[in-house]
Amino acid sequence: MHLLVMEKYQDETVALQECIRPVHGKRAWDHVLKINNDYFLIPGYSNISFKQDVAIICAAHNENFE
Repeated sequence: MHLLVMEKYQDETVALQECIRPVHGKRAWDHVLKINNDYFLIPGYSNISFKQDVAIICAAHNENFE
C-alpha cells in the first residue's frame, strides 16, 4: 500500500479501500467478459445474453455520477 495513502487516511482498512476503489470497476468489467457466456443466458431464450450489460454496470459502478 502506498505510504502517502496510509498517511492521509491513518487507517489501514480505509487506505486499502481507497487504493482499490479507482480500479475495481475496470477489473470487474474484465472479469465478467472472461466468464463463459452460458452463465449469462436467460433461461428459455438461448440467444439472449446479459453479459455485456453486467460488464457495463460493473464498470460504471465507480464512475462519476455526472
